[in-house]
Amino acid sequence: MKRSTLTFLVSAAAFAAISACSAEMMGEFGTPHAEFEIRGIVADEQGTPLNGIAVIYDDTLLSPDTLYTGTDGRFLIEGTMFPREEMTLKFKDLDEELNGGLFETKTVKVKMEQVEQSLESWNYGKFVGETEVTLKKAE
Repeated sequence: MKRSTLTFLVSAAAFAAISACSAEMMGEFGTPHAEFEIRGIVADEQGTPLNGIAVIYDDTLLSPDTLYTGTDGRFLIEGTMFPREEMTLKFKDLDEELNGGLFETKTVKVKMEQVEQSLESWNYGKFVGETEVTLKKAE
């Protein structure tokens, strides 16, 4: 009887430890976090919006992510991050000639402004940032 009780307790503890590691639960167990939003536009040196430029960001609680600019050169990133005053974005042309040529990769830092504060102890509210990026044609 004692061995089965011990086995049950060890199993329950292991399950609780694994459950505590999920990304959705990070804030509940004391990890500082904040919602964020970054808006921007990517254009060439003449001001023409660039479609299909990869926008890569990896300053979040989860793994790096990529999205692409629309036909108007605009992008919107939303997610959860550790609270910070700036985030790093990388802009990369992956479609080669489809958007008018091959453009150089560029990395920029976006200033983040806290627009909402939360009363919860580990939730820092919401941060927003905005950027305009000009890419040069690759030589």
